[in-house]
Amino acid sequence: EHYPETASGKLALSSDAMGEGTWYDKAAGKARPGMLKVYGDIPEVRELCRLIVQATGATDKYAEIQTWTSPAGRVHAEMSDVQASGRWATKHPATANADPKIRDVFVPDDGHILLTCDLSQVDMRAIAALSQCPDYMALFEPGRDAHMEMAYAYFGERTPEARKKAKRLNHQINYGGGINAVSEQTGVDPAEVARVFTARAAAYPRLIEWTNEVRAIGESGALLDNRFGRLMKCDPQRAYTQAPALMGQGAARDLMCEGLLRLVEAATEVTPYLRGVVHDEVICSVPAEEAELWSDRLREAFTFTWKGVPILCSVSNPGANWLECEH
Repeated sequence: EHYPETASGKLALSSDAMGEGTWYDKAAGKARPGMLKVYGDIPEVRELCRLIVQATGATDKYAEIQTWTSPAGRVHAEMSDVQASGRWATKHPATANADPKIRDVFVPDDGHILLTCDLSQVDMRAIAALSQCPDYMALFEPGRDAHMEMAYAYFGERTPEARKKAKRLNHQINYGGGINAVSEQTGVDPAEVARVFTARAAAYPRLIEWTNEVRAIGESGALLDNRFGRLMKCDPQRAYTQAPALMGQGAARDLMCEGLLRLVEAATEVTPYLRGVVHDEVICSVPAEEAELWSDRLREAFTFTWKGVPILCSVSNPGANWLECEH
């Protein structure tokens, strides 16, 4: 019953389709349970899924990377910002979707180590700044754990389990998902999602007002402004989800660029050390003996305040490859 198929009727081979959670069926426009979520108690199915993910995931990505590797051993992926939000994407090869398990092929220059800098909850912080909802903005004050606080608002408890569930819900809800869509994407019961929607509206009223204002602009066909001057157009028929998503993603993209500009302005010599930007993460190859210096510079450049909301980051430990760069 839950055999995962693509639009053409072939077996869906993604790790999500094979996995313990849900996968998004684009043809049907809905989330479906992964094979292991339904049949994980059958040892033979578990082994088949493991082998499929191993064969079609890492192997294909290694082959793709090898195809686009130069004789000097370097990869020069094509970067573009074709998305309306301006968010960067890479191809030839696509590095943004590289499974963390195979990131060991990305290595620094001789005598260097890799450092990565990851913006913390940047989409949520962007929406807090854009909406100017006082109660929502307060979640990101120093020393507060936004997901834990929202878990308390949603479920009345501050526990690791409630925090994990709130975190899973927050991203989908912020980007305009309805009760059924959020339930399908997260696996949370629709009745519980409905209660979360009610609690969220009571806790963050200005956030709800702003979301509806943005939807109205999108539905009218007017351009959305992410407050960096980036004008974005969404499909008026899909403004309910697209408009808030574009605002959050567009602002997050330009907050990343703000950090990059601050970094280059503070230390122009960083330019040849920059290796890539993947979603909300910057990757640098820096001299090993200067690891602490560049760690401090990254942290300083990507820590600032935008419209009353602190923008924070996490700098990784030095790594001999991208896989070793743990935050």
